Amino acid sequence: MSLELQEIVRANIEHHEKSTQKIMDELLRLSYIIDGCEARTLADLDAPKSLSDSEIAAVMRDVDNSLGAIEACNKHDLPLTTLFQLRAKFKGMNQSAIQRSRLLEERCNELTERLEKLKIENERLSIAPASVQATP
Repeated sequence: MSLELQEIVRANIEHHEKSTQKIMDELLRLSYIIDGCEARTLADLDAPKSLSDSEIAAVMRDVDNSLGAIEACNKHDLPLTTLFQLRAKFKGMNQSAIQRSRLLEERCNELTERLEKLKIENERLSIAPASVQATP
């Protein structure tokens, strides 16, 4: 075979392997979604370890580079359910975007807590005048 034809065949084989790997990963992810209670049980058994932003970025880089879910899990010593959660949340993000996302989540949680406290305080204050008016 000519050199050009060999290059084309090799490129087609690589493309086919990557496509097959993506399809297998998606089928695996869908099987976890369909077997929801089993996936929750697996998630409970596989306690996810805390990952730094750089570790998450490395995992996402491997997933984006079509390494495959199972290979990425083995490489980074992660349970499959954790990888799917990370991919759903951080797919396509680099380290700075992940850091920004985490900071925004923390800020949102802080503001939500403050809002709940203010709602309780507002409710307490709106009840207080009614009881004062009732005792003249």
